[in-house]
Amino acid sequence: MLLSALIPVICFGAALAAELALGKRKGNDKNIASTAGKFRMQLLGGACVLVCITLLLSAVTASNMINGESGLSAAAITASCLLVFSALLAGRYAGERLGKLLKKGAVWALILLAAEVFIFNGKSFGTIYVNESVSPSDIKIECEASLTEDNDILMKGNTTLRFTDLPEKVNDIEMELDGKEGITPFSVKLSIQDGNLAYREFTLQHKRVSGNHTKLSMSFKPYKELKCLIINISGMDREVTLRNIRALSRPAYAFSDIRFFVLLGAAMLLASIRIFRLYGITYDRRKNSHIIAVAAMMLLTISTGYFFTIPDQVVREYSSDTDYSDDPYAETLKAFIEGSSYLDIKADPALETLDSVYDDSERAEKKVDCLWDYAYYKGHYYCYFGAAPVITFYYPYYLLTGYVPSMSMANNFFMIMGLMFMCLAILAAIRLLRLRADLLLLLLSMPTAAAAVGIWFAGNCIDRYTLPTVTGLCFITLCLSAGMTAVNTKNRKLKPLLLFVSGAALALSVASRPTIALSAAVLVPFFWRILLDKKEKLKWRTALAASFLVPLTIGAVLIMKYNAARFDSPFQFGAIYQLTISNAGANSLSLARIPDTIIYYFIHPPRFRNTFPFIETAPIYLDNFTAYTYVSSGCGVLMFPVIMFGAFMLPHALGKKSEEQTDRSRRQFIWICLIVSFITAWLDMSLGGIVTHYVFDFMPMLFLAAMTGIFRSCAAPRENNGRYILAGISMAATVVFTLSLCINIGNGGILIHFPHLIDTAEDLIIFWQ
Repeated sequence: MLLSALIPVICFGAALAAELALGKRKGNDKNIASTAGKFRMQLLGGACVLVCITLLLSAVTASNMINGESGLSAAAITASCLLVFSALLAGRYAGERLGKLLKKGAVWALILLAAEVFIFNGKSFGTIYVNESVSPSDIKIECEASLTEDNDILMKGNTTLRFTDLPEKVNDIEMELDGKEGITPFSVKLSIQDGNLAYREFTLQHKRVSGNHTKLSMSFKPYKELKCLIINISGMDREVTLRNIRALSRPAYAFSDIRFFVLLGAAMLLASIRIFRLYGITYDRRKNSHIIAVAAMMLLTISTGYFFTIPDQVVREYSSDTDYSDDPYAETLKAFIEGSSYLDIKADPALETLDSVYDDSERAEKKVDCLWDYAYYKGHYYCYFGAAPVITFYYPYYLLTGYVPSMSMANNFFMIMGLMFMCLAILAAIRLLRLRADLLLLLLSMPTAAAAVGIWFAGNCIDRYTLPTVTGLCFITLCLSAGMTAVNTKNRKLKPLLLFVSGAALALSVASRPTIALSAAVLVPFFWRILLDKKEKLKWRTALAASFLVPLTIGAVLIMKYNAARFDSPFQFGAIYQLTISNAGANSLSLARIPDTIIYYFIHPPRFRNTFPFIETAPIYLDNFTAYTYVSSGCGVLMFPVIMFGAFMLPHALGKKSEEQTDRSRRQFIWICLIVSFITAWLDMSLGGIVTHYVFDFMPMLFLAAMTGIFRSCAAPRENNGRYILAGISMAATVVFTLSLCINIGNGGILIHFPHLIDTAEDLIIFWQ
């Protein structure tokens, strides 16, 4: 309580000192000198108001809430006071717009202070005060749990706790959950039996918690008498210690600094955009201020990749005797070093005795062991995943250090590089299509692209399946950015170099994941135009074509020779020979797959779940396929808000028909994006099935098409204010949507960097429980 009154006084002293210094500096200004006394009284009045507000709010929490004596956050009070006094000083000594921004910030800070008490902690108000410790000896413990010497509960597996002797008027239970290092999120359910259903328990709350020093609060409202409270804890992959269990009449008051400053920052950011008119500025790549802003956003977007990486990677010393079968890319590296086309893994001879070695049911029936999800052909094992990660990361790393890197290290590298190339591709597309891009929307498009095209998601799910996707996205964005820049540039030395890089990157994207390489089709009409440009000499045009085609052809020949050496066919990558849940060779292209493609790859929503963040990439099985279909997880591309909004903006992307080359090129670009995206989705559906990261094979094309429509439809934001706001909302929603999908992956990089993210985010957003 004392702190609530002391901070405004201290801030008033600082503001008064600043006023004296500024007044002395501007002593020649008669208006400043004549109103000095009046202004200082305003500062004093502001201090008095702040003291009254903070004391009032502190008194409300202390007298009506459990733990209310903790009062308001010192950081939040300080920020509010500084904003109030800064607004007063800026209104007197600084520009009008800065003063207006600080004034709005001060108002929002005071509103949020009150909101933390009356809204976000409104559940804590009560006139009955119950706050008692519950002894573990008074709890009936079932399943895999026991008491420790410290009288805590140690849970080694699924556990049920039954409370039958809680105090009266209890409406909340608090506990602390602390799991061993490396634990992934698990489930906690609260059920009760009361005067409504005395002999049947029913679930009231279901939470997914991190178990990293989690302080869990679960509230409930029993009807008449509470007969039994049941806590079910399940899904743990490490031991968890439960301690400090308390029964409360209301959830304890807790001021959230994170929520206060996030909301305050968002309010001030939106206010600054409006006050300083940051909207409606057309991007100009020649302006230094625009270059700096774009470069800063690129660096910020690239740096976000760090939060999806797996830290503290351990490399392995190379040895021909070491078994690297846990990493198919390391095994492929070993085969490269030893000059072998197959992997150095001995196969069970019994595999050759099977009627169909690729029939998982036969292998299981006859109890024949195999190396799961490797390709098997003529008695040898192979890696059917693309070799590009080995060629461009594993092998160079081995040559430089003598060590074998981990899969996570490769994933981290390609994700960071992919983020950079993706930003460059956006800038190149804007120039290529002659778009009048709004600067603010352009800046927002970069983190939105990281969320939408799959780099964040695939980078967060580090395994043998997603590494080819991350690698492919890295190389296809390099191909697109270099290719489009080559079309744009007039530098005759740079153009062939960029075309060479584009061709080489396309070959590497084929060697990563062939279906991703189809995105390069958007370059075809622009490259074709270069070849037909009669203003240039035939020799120059031939040289440009060779710059692109030579590295692409060399890459294609090497890929085909590698395929032929392994599977006796230059066009066979080995996917049909994989030993997995079904015979992949049974899959074939079929027009009957088109409806499934539309449903699962474009319009299928994420599945809703009981726990925060309430969505996940697990499809609802329709059981209505004409043949066996592998179904793992999925989410249609139109569920990404920016893609859905961009779909509505397609008429603007296409524009009115005209014979101008710029318009024709843009329409060709859009139609190729749409058609090739659908073909890619159909190929994936027919030959692979339904897996979330498959949709990212064509997401770069769809994102560029969507942003083309958004940029063109929002070129005049003052005339299309609503559309402009919706565009910004769709981008922000895409970031939130993707992050929500990412935090469902318990061993993903983002939860390793932020182990409390699930707990903190749920407490901040679901504040009424």
